[in-house]
Amino acid sequence: MAAEEEHTLWYGQPADLWEEALPIGNGRLGAMVAGTTNKDRLWMNEDSVWYGGPQERVNPSARKNLSKVRELMDNGRLEEAEKLISRTFTGMPEALRHYEPLGDVFLHFGHGVDAESTKTMPAGIPDLLSKGTNRRVGTITNYRRELDLKTGMVTVQYDYEDTAYKRQYFASTTDQVLCVRISSSRHGSLNFAASINRGDHEDVDRRLNKTLDRLDHIPNGLILSASMGKTGVNASMGISVHLEGTRGEIDQDGIDIVVSNADAAVIFISGETTFRNDDDWKAVQDRLSQAAQKDWQSHLTSHLERYSRLYDRVSLSLTDSSTATQRLKPTNVRLREVKNGATDEGLTALMFHYGRYLLIACSLQGLPANLQGIWNKDIMPTWGSKYTININIQMNYWPAEVTNLPECHEALFEHLERMQQRGEKTAREMYGCRGWVSHHNTDIWADTAPQDRNLTATYWNLSGAWFCLHLWEHYLYKPDLAFLKRAFPIMKGAAEFFMDFLVERKGHLVTYPSSSAENAYYLPGTRQVATMCAGPAWDSQILRELFSALVQAGSQLDQPTEEFASVLSRLQKPQIGSKGQILEWMEEYEEVDPGHRHLSHLWGLFPGTSIKSQELQRAAKVSIDRRLASGGGHTGWSVAWILCFYARLKLPERAHQTVQKMMRQSVLPNLFDDHPPFQIDGNFGLVAALAEMLLQSHKEGEIELLPCLMPAWEAMGYVRGLRARGDVTVDIAWENGKLKQARLVSAAAQTRTIRIAKDRLVSGEETMVVTFNPGQAVELSGNW
Repeated sequence: MAAEEEHTLWYGQPADLWEEALPIGNGRLGAMVAGTTNKDRLWMNEDSVWYGGPQERVNPSARKNLSKVRELMDNGRLEEAEKLISRTFTGMPEALRHYEPLGDVFLHFGHGVDAESTKTMPAGIPDLLSKGTNRRVGTITNYRRELDLKTGMVTVQYDYEDTAYKRQYFASTTDQVLCVRISSSRHGSLNFAASINRGDHEDVDRRLNKTLDRLDHIPNGLILSASMGKTGVNASMGISVHLEGTRGEIDQDGIDIVVSNADAAVIFISGETTFRNDDDWKAVQDRLSQAAQKDWQSHLTSHLERYSRLYDRVSLSLTDSSTATQRLKPTNVRLREVKNGATDEGLTALMFHYGRYLLIACSLQGLPANLQGIWNKDIMPTWGSKYTININIQMNYWPAEVTNLPECHEALFEHLERMQQRGEKTAREMYGCRGWVSHHNTDIWADTAPQDRNLTATYWNLSGAWFCLHLWEHYLYKPDLAFLKRAFPIMKGAAEFFMDFLVERKGHLVTYPSSSAENAYYLPGTRQVATMCAGPAWDSQILRELFSALVQAGSQLDQPTEEFASVLSRLQKPQIGSKGQILEWMEEYEEVDPGHRHLSHLWGLFPGTSIKSQELQRAAKVSIDRRLASGGGHTGWSVAWILCFYARLKLPERAHQTVQKMMRQSVLPNLFDDHPPFQIDGNFGLVAALAEMLLQSHKEGEIELLPCLMPAWEAMGYVRGLRARGDVTVDIAWENGKLKQARLVSAAAQTRTIRIAKDRLVSGEETMVVTFNPGQAVELSGNW
């Protein structure tokens, strides 16, 4: 059987809920498409629509109380220390800003509804829709709603009475507008009304009174404007409607735009804020005016030229005996069958492609992907839909390099440069330290002060250090000295903070005070719960890798790094406890929640690389087993992280069980990750884990092929276009569990050791030393 690729999500009915709608985006501007035949809804988002504006939140009491907090902790007065840090370190105000929707676009068709339902339509629309043979009452047949990942386009098709209707939606990666084309098979039969609103209620008057400042007419269009609080950004969203050909009319009298007796129409949608523009309203008007200068096909062609170059770099095919029949079923049906116990490896491959699509759609340009990428329907979303940076936003970017989307990392790097500037003030005023620092949340203004008053998370200050390793990874995947020169000051600043912040305890330099992500422990011999601590395991793991990377970067750039090298031997290494597990804290405490969703003490296994000895990896596996035995892995991103661990540990059976677990408990009908609620990091964690199963290159000088090929994948499959560190592009094909062919192309001259497990070869040894010439392919077979 020839292997096939999966690149289409499709459904036999419209979306009833937001979680069933299909996402489109260009990195900055996005929408969720419902595809309803009566009244279609596009939930619109723009990445800079955040409530409020920049704040100066550093608590001036922190610096003078740092030594007192440490003294209390040293004297065993932990409860007093925690009360003091809560009072004196918490940001003023406590909370950061939050993300909000841009607005809604409604397209009123009235297809397939009864007369009673037309009472809720805009005035005059029922009469318009009843003209001729386009009657209100009728049957919808042949309905199909799909998202083509290869084009980034959602298409809705159906037959109503004697006419076929088609709608196409995409977010242009080049022209910065969302494009919609609506057509009908019968001349003059297209009738619809378009309206725009903002808020949680569909009644226009309530929206205007509560959430909008202005609703204005422009030629063939409308623009709404809203303010995001007293000191916040202003946001505008607009639509313009254009007929294709000469048939049809556009009536703009009122708050709806009405199209009648047309063959086809194109709608452009724009969204802008004062975060980037002096005048958001004019910016929207200019976008729409520019968009109108090009026809639909020109917009689509320019979009695909940019989008396809990114998406088509990588493809994955997983074939089993049921693949051909499963592809004939709607995506939600396939997912339901998996949740009921079936296996569907083609759906797993589709999730891989979907994750890469989502990364392009929410991070190709603009601001970094937030907790929901860019797709959010709520004025006050869960966790503010902001940047939670004690794993979640980092996980968003785990697949960027290995799945050949390094351009999508750039939005994060630009944000880090702004965080460095804000973080220098936080480091100086809050801690009296050099360099820069950030805590466990940030916003679009690069806030770096503590968020909330959660002792298990708020006062942890290594997020910037972790982010610096994304800069280093980007360099390792493509050794570019120009980029390293840009990254070095950011990395150095993060390290300088800890040179001043670290203190010596029990013979090691440790962070103090700190915490292990969102977990707590019992003080020895008591049931007293504690959170703050000295030197949790993940802090030392992150700093060890940051200082090591900085020393290597310094040698590449001929920059002095001796002070950072001197610290490495004084950082605590991972410790193994009495149960054979990696210790989460400096001492072996009893965990309050042994099944906690975070596994921060295994950071050095993945995404880090410092847990690499066989002894430590065995201990890591024990830690995972202990978490799972107590109910761990119960959120979408957490089970994706565990999957990354199993891939790194090369445990294919465990990996397959975890893939199935994730698909069965943590995936919504539109294949979004379900925390619950929807949180996009799990989608990206899954992609990173699947890539890690097929290709690993974290060991210096090595590229390993098929390190964790799951049993269900063994029959036949291939992956094309993955990247190994050193800027090596890798294609791999396998059959019956054996390597069939591999093709590796390096952008630079280098020598690497290629490794594969002996049982994956037809014949040959496990390693082969290959010398690459730039751009020249090296072909390998199962008989190497």
